[in-house]
Amino acid sequence: MDASLLGYMGLSLDEAAARARDIAATCRRHGGELTVCYHNSTLPGVRQRDHYRNLARDLAVGDTSAPPTPVAMAPALAAAARDR
Repeated sequence: MDASLLGYMGLSLDEAAARARDIAATCRRHGGELTVCYHNSTLPGVRQRDHYRNLARDLAVGDTSAPPTPVAMAPALAAAARDR
């Protein structure tokens, strides 16, 4: 996900997070599951790690405007959300 949003699409961290939240909301709305993959190499600095933690927390909590459908997340995302 990070390679597509940050690399290929050239989005900023904030734009990438907004896009990921939109994708998660769409998955919830249609009863789907979402798996997020971030590579360690895209988290070299504090800002990037904070971005990842915040995104993981937000996706774990969910968008309250969407129907409450479980979202499957990679164990690393769930751990990052708990550690925040």
